[in-house]
Amino acid sequence: MAESHQLYRLARHYGFLNARTEAEDEGNPSFSTATLYHSSMLLSLTDPFRLAEGEVGLLFDILMQHADSCRIIPGNSWSGSGDGLFLVDLHRAAPPVPCTRLEPPVDASEPYLLDATLALAAIRERLAQTPAKVRMQSPEAMVLRRLLPEVSGAERRREQRRADDRWVKLLLGLGNIHGWLLHAANKAPENRRPPELAPCKVLDASDSGMKLAWEEGGPGDARVGDLLGIVEDEGRQQSLRLALIRSIRVYREGGMEAGVQLMHGGLGAVSCCVPDEADSVTVRALFLPASETEQFAATLITAKGLYTEGCGLLIDVGGREIRVRAGRRVFDSPVFDRFEFSAE
Repeated sequence: MAESHQLYRLARHYGFLNARTEAEDEGNPSFSTATLYHSSMLLSLTDPFRLAEGEVGLLFDILMQHADSCRIIPGNSWSGSGDGLFLVDLHRAAPPVPCTRLEPPVDASEPYLLDATLALAAIRERLAQTPAKVRMQSPEAMVLRRLLPEVSGAERRREQRRADDRWVKLLLGLGNIHGWLLHAANKAPENRRPPELAPCKVLDASDSGMKLAWEEGGPGDARVGDLLGIVEDEGRQQSLRLALIRSIRVYREGGMEAGVQLMHGGLGAVSCCVPDEADSVTVRALFLPASETEQFAATLITAKGLYTEGCGLLIDVGGREIRVRAGRRVFDSPVFDRFEFSAE
């Protein structure tokens, strides 16, 4: 952080804030020194080291689109609540601090104010145009939750979590979830054993998520961005719910705690390949029917590397082959892609 502040100070002193980092050509836009500094300072406020790799890129792309409307002005005082303003001390190796947490005037060695009010207003307007059912999962919502405290507070009021102490079982990863679904439908090969289930306790739950805890060993090497299958006993039958790991906390004494986001709707095990590629291999995939809740068409979940928008796919559903074309990607994880598709 100290190096970024020093480079900004030098660029400001010598008049290089509007200098472009490289020549612009088609498909490769260039950015000014000021734009890069504004966006990197705002990104530092999102706690990027606790985000999944794909999420960091999504947030940075949103911030870069609006960084030109930010400005930095000398000063340590402001009027009003300080929403959209962030104090930067160029003399310290520290990220900006939201002015909503401070009382002006602030004692700082070399104070500047990063004014992002116009940028955040534009992001808020873009968020308002997002379909309501998926609004809070969009990158714009993630930015506002981290940069505007009242947005996070409002979301917490809407998402009331309930204390819970029931036990469930976990499957980690697309492969294990796919295998469990095949066994549940009696369609697995005879020589293939069902995947092992790891016991897990539900600490609390809401309509869209859960907080889970398990002892050392648990479901294996879980990480942020992984898929989880949550298996629950319902009388003599078992049900499976799909979830995405959003956060992880490792206990010092062993074991882990994870916050997960639930993916609602039905779920089926299929396989698919890219028939137009000579060296294409068949891979496991999960089929999710169209969801009114999320306002998605039918989607597939595949491991990273298969998806390309517009490519033709051949889906095997219980021995019946269907030709489809991949549509827009609705979720990008470091581990998997979830995308819409349509029949050809």
